[in-house]
Amino acid sequence: MRKIYIYKNYINILLVVALSFAISIVGVQISSVFSLVIVWRFIKSPILFILNTLPITLFMLFIFFITSRIWASFFFGGAPFLILHFINRFKIRLRHEPFVPADIYLGNESTKVINLSQLPFNAKLYGLIAVFILFSLFLLLCVKSKPMKLLQRGIGILLTVVLSFTLYNTIYSNTSLYNKFKIYGSQYSQIDVVNSRGFIYSLYN
Repeated sequence: MRKIYIYKNYINILLVVALSFAISIVGVQISSVFSLVIVWRFIKSPILFILNTLPITLFMLFIFFITSRIWASFFFGGAPFLILHFINRFKIRLRHEPFVPADIYLGNESTKVINLSQLPFNAKLYGLIAVFILFSLFLLLCVKSKPMKLLQRGIGILLTVVLSFTLYNTIYSNTSLYNKFKIYGSQYSQIDVVNSRGFIYSLYN
């Protein structure tokens, strides 16, 4: 099997950023039950799409700077966010409310209420999981990136951590900014609010 070698660090970084955008789009589809209408809303509001994607981008870059491996960045950086989208989708379908951070502390209680074997998986979800795993294997076996120097990796790790904390304490914790974005549906429906403003952005706010 012919391998693709990427020698330029900036190309590797741009590829990770592009992959994070792909993960974000797939995540939106998972949470919205594959609604193209919701995807179109984010296309019309690029700022909102970026706010929902930045946490994924920064985490994937963080993994990349640690490992210097694109496949590790994609798999270990993207999987946690896709899992959160799956959980959000299932909770909306079964409990008619979106996933919130407080649910983490109620995990054991939730599993007692919901039979995990009865989660509403379908062919599309199984297909997405299969594509994600296969693409991760493709990156592992076929795409080789030039290892970054230790100093460059250290600077990259530091920048992603500092930028993450800065964005959280300035933008993502800014409730007034969050409330400025339009709600499609009822403002009293948490599902409508999350679908309108994005699951990841809502999770961080």
